[in-house]
Amino acid sequence: YDQTYQTGFNGTGNGGTVTFGDPFSQPPRYQNWNFSVQRAVTRSLVVTAAYVGSNGKQLRGGGRGIYSNQMDPKYLVLGNLLTQTANPANVAAAAAIVPGIKLPFATFSGTIAQMLRPFPQYNAVSDIYGDVGQSNYNALQLSAQQNLARGLTFNVNYTFSKALGTIYGNRSAYIQEKNLSTTDQPHLFNAFYSYALPFGKGRPFDPGNAVIRALVSDWQISGITRYASGAPLGPFTASCNVPQAGTCWASYNRNFTGDVKLEGDGGVAPFIDSNAFVSP
Repeated sequence: YDQTYQTGFNGTGNGGTVTFGDPFSQPPRYQNWNFSVQRAVTRSLVVTAAYVGSNGKQLRGGGRGIYSNQMDPKYLVLGNLLTQTANPANVAAAAAIVPGIKLPFATFSGTIAQMLRPFPQYNAVSDIYGDVGQSNYNALQLSAQQNLARGLTFNVNYTFSKALGTIYGNRSAYIQEKNLSTTDQPHLFNAFYSYALPFGKGRPFDPGNAVIRALVSDWQISGITRYASGAPLGPFTASCNVPQAGTCWASYNRNFTGDVKLEGDGGVAPFIDSNAFVSP
């Protein structure tokens, strides 16, 4: 494609935006693979063991550091200085905390946070080709399937898995390492079953009496049972905003001891101990 497509800029100086194009951009790609072994234990019962995996590259949702025009998280140590005007006194105070901080160019006008952006002359950079998200999934899948025999049929299966990625939740564009996916559920068990009760005409237990036969014939017991481990909890919003970096998220309280999980109902009663977290 034309490498100059949509790579122009709109506006000048502070308040303008720029769109960054990448001539080495690649389309998203998924790879899936699996290997399974299956065996008939009886004429009606089959068991299967399988390994299933996948990975994704160049996915929507990743971030490429400076091309997001986000301030590097290392500057968060400056605290309230970030919201102050970048005058000589404030720049000197910031440089005393993080050596090397200085005005990006002589005519810069704005806050310390804006000054520390990779492209301080722009409020926003649109990285339209910056889809660098990754994901991968690995699972052991076990199942047993009973075809209808003597009134019984069932399918029981269990999955043990792990899902990782870089496209989940709110994260800095400077973090490229894969973390646990918000959709990760390591344990999943399902059972589907049906059993025709052996009572009635032509069945192993025929009561003989027409009235009793009519009452007990053609009954079935069936059900669906499912157990799953919970998905990971996402971050908790705190009551502040980080200049040029987004929303604040609660930090884990290092002085907290005990179990973060409470026996709440997830609705009215709390199920997370708020003492385990502190507002940044």
